[in-house]
Amino acid sequence: MQGKVDLYYEPEAEDLNVFTQWITWNNPGSLLINHLTKQAENYYELRDKEIAKLKSKSDWIKRQDLVKEKLGEMVGPFPKKTPLNPRITGTIKREGYTIEKIVYESMPRFYVSGCIFIPDKIDGKAPAIQL
Repeated sequence: MQGKVDLYYEPEAEDLNVFTQWITWNNPGSLLINHLTKQAENYYELRDKEIAKLKSKSDWIKRQDLVKEKLGEMVGPFPKKTPLNPRITGTIKREGYTIEKIVYESMPRFYVSGCIFIPDKIDGKAPAIQL
């Protein structure tokens, strides 16, 4: 019968097609990236299993405390909060939104630049993401 599709196709046990792995083989630097990515994926799986166990607000607060403690052990204490001293360095008007170019100090004399995309029809506070 023409047009029949085999829904139970099983792929070969080993893929010997050179082109499917060409990028990996052609760029040995990607071997490290692939290895580290696999490690990270394993840690994400562990984290997801732990998070799936959280059922109550109390569970989530304990998890937050644990994560804060581990971050403190790994990277040390967070720096104290200081004034951001934000400045708008330029503005670009577009149809439906405005872009504000900004710079601020994440720590004294450590400048961070970014852009804020502000929709025209917005009143009050709104969430933001720095780019």
